Amino acid sequence: MAGCGGNVGHRPLLLMLPLAMVVAVAVWQLLRPAWMPGVPDPEGWLDAARHVQSRWQAGDVVRIEPTWLTAGRVYFGDVDGGPRAPLRVLDLHAPIDLPFLYRFQRLWLVTAVESRGRAAELLTEGFVPVEEVELPGLTVSLFEVPQGMSRWEMLEGLSQAVLVQGDSDPCPWRQDRFRCVARSMPEAKVELREVAGGPRRCLLLRPAPAGEDLMVRFPALDREGMLLVRAGNTVEAARSKDGGSVRVTVEVDGAEAGEMVLERRSYRFDAVQQPIADGPHDVVIRLTAEDERKREVCLDGFVLAPDALP
Repeated sequence: MAGCGGNVGHRPLLLMLPLAMVVAVAVWQLLRPAWMPGVPDPEGWLDAARHVQSRWQAGDVVRIEPTWLTAGRVYFGDVDGGPRAPLRVLDLHAPIDLPFLYRFQRLWLVTAVESRGRAAELLTEGFVPVEEVELPGLTVSLFEVPQGMSRWEMLEGLSQAVLVQGDSDPCPWRQDRFRCVARSMPEAKVELREVAGGPRRCLLLRPAPAGEDLMVRFPALDREGMLLVRAGNTVEAARSKDGGSVRVTVEVDGAEAGEMVLERRSYRFDAVQQPIADGPHDVVIRLTAEDERKREVCLDGFVLAPDALP
């Protein structure tokens, strides 16, 4: 019995070991950028920001690689003298989002650590290098962004769309959201939400209960190129204990172009691609819920030039 009593005394220490391991990992994640070889110090970030600011032009955007170097963001969020706002002049997407970059004229790529020398591989051949400057701990590269790659953007064309749930009357887009007469219709508008590891501007949709599809319809899309429709769960929906999966189907002129299944714990931003000839085309994005659990889907889309993606 004496031996057993000795073991009982050590149990609190054993129970604390998992907690200690969690704390150690959290501290390592927090401090990793500070001691990892090659990570820039504040003076390095400041030098890079000053260089970018001295050459800044309207239509420029900044991207930092690798994206976990979040300490550098504070130096570039207002590098043009404007207000700090997500995704205004600083690209925060992870991984890189080429359709977003096609909105701009020039790209400042600020790279460090393992990304130095290979971050440009994330770009397509259309990005033309203009200059490259080596600074302590950082490389600042300027590229001209290829123009004409994005021929249509869903978030800018919502005034030409309608929202339909089941047999309800179509809801038109007015001002900043779909306005529905039926009070049971979920609100749908463009929001900035965290999806797939970072912030995104998207059309936020809350799919209807099972048995009533929620549809976004563009009845006369008159662009030619590669139709790209993307969808993902918001972080809140993916983490929700009472969340559920959603099936997203893309139809062009009545024919299915592809589908995505957003599982409850999925943090991906999935995509459907479909070449389309010169329109007009009837494009429908259909969201189908398997049951009545909670969901929030972030949706965007583009028509891109054939060589816009790798």
